[in-house]
Amino acid sequence: MASPQKYLITCSKEEKFSVPKNIYIIGMMNTADRSLAMLDYAFRISFAFFEIKLGFETLGFREYRMALDNEKFNLEYRIQRNIKQEQVLKK
Repeated sequence: MASPQKYLITCSKEEKFSVPKNIYIIGMMNTADRSLAMLDYAFRISFAFFEIKLGFETLGFREYRMALDNEKFNLEYRIQRNIKQEQVLKK
């Protein structure tokens, strides 16, 4: 079992919580919502952030989708791709 991280969070007097080193917590934030500005600032000074770009247009994903050959999956993919194209055109 991996040793716990350096920081422990105290949930109550009896309970402590820690995250093992081999676990990554990934979160997403909607930066367009200005009502979260103070929370956003608190997160940014407490955690490291980096942008992850979607890989739907990569060769690996295309090969995966073709090998899967699932009508429902392909339909959802086309719907999402069309939504993305509409958003690009609106800019």
